[in-house]
Amino acid sequence: MCRNWNIASASVMDWIFFLFEQSSDSGHATTQPTPTPYLNEQYHFEIPHSLVGLLVSQRAGVDIIIYAGHYNPKRGQTHQLCVITGEREKINRALNMIRRRFPSKRFKELNLTCVFDTDRMLGYFRSKVDIMHLNPYFTGYRQEIPIQMMAEHRTILRSNELEVLEPCPVFVSSVLDPGHFFLQRMGPCFLKLPEFEQQLKEIYDDVSQRETFIAPVSHGTLCVAPVKGMPGWFRAVVLAYFDEDEHVLISYIDHGGYSRIHYKNIYKLKAGLENFEAVAVECCLPSIEPVDGSMLWSLEAIERIKSLILSKIALARWIGYRNKRCAVDLCISDACNQLIRLESTLISSGLAKLADASTMPVRLFGKLEKSAKKLDDKKEWEDEEEN
Repeated sequence: MCRNWNIASASVMDWIFFLFEQSSDSGHATTQPTPTPYLNEQYHFEIPHSLVGLLVSQRAGVDIIIYAGHYNPKRGQTHQLCVITGEREKINRALNMIRRRFPSKRFKELNLTCVFDTDRMLGYFRSKVDIMHLNPYFTGYRQEIPIQMMAEHRTILRSNELEVLEPCPVFVSSVLDPGHFFLQRMGPCFLKLPEFEQQLKEIYDDVSQRETFIAPVSHGTLCVAPVKGMPGWFRAVVLAYFDEDEHVLISYIDHGGYSRIHYKNIYKLKAGLENFEAVAVECCLPSIEPVDGSMLWSLEAIERIKSLILSKIALARWIGYRNKRCAVDLCISDACNQLIRLESTLISSGLAKLADASTMPVRLFGKLEKSAKKLDDKKEWEDEEEN
């Protein structure tokens, strides 16, 4: 089954999957990215526009995704990004099969050199996970009231929503509980974020470039903020201001997670820096709830979901909204490398139960309904709605 995936669009994305068959040939990938338990290894290379339609469906036990876009706009004028996902040996076989189909002497424009080091890139994001998934609750109140990233700032920031009909690979950057976590969609903005945050560092390391706020700082204010123990500056949004100690509660826009910091340690976001699409998306699992029927998840459930998905790659499918968060189906791999729904794992472990159907989001609405009619598997979605 062949599908297109247009990562240049913020709405409906499709995939082109070329499934390769087992082959006795061997190939040579040029880097050694770290395996993950979800999508195995990934190898990224560029393919010229002229050759995209010439790939023939073969089989080598891997998935090949050709993105209708490129994280480098200049290169994107002539090339598209191709990603091979699978085991290292099978990736090498697939690369060898591609090279045999497109000999270098005849197709000099096709270079199979890896253009994206998965190990280095994910290392960048994983280095921020441990100190960016802070508990977002007010600690000075009797009732623990979750603080959400409200919708006001979205009128300024272009948010990287997960409004896609097909499952897409995501990096889980922050987890608070099964009803509150942050995903980073692995598209062009994900790949360009390290470069963008290096730009932020160069700007705000210069003290003369920093513009301070006047207290009190309003809810929804965009800013840049540091992270304790980490060099650099990161975009954030103010969620609350505390008069008693002049601190603000902020949420990091591109990584998720929260921090409580003095307002004099955050600075105004300069014009133009808000145009970079927000990378982190605030999400929840809508079909489950705490096993005791309360609104608070047990420590066991929180630790379990963190161990399963935090700082890892998963497959997510957007199904609507719940409590102003993106409601997603999240798939992970079991011990046999078979994809299973995260909700099923938590339920079978006795840490969650199915939520009341009346509280679950509608799966298809608005612009998605029109797009769904064009999909060959529309019947599958209709069956899910009926069930």
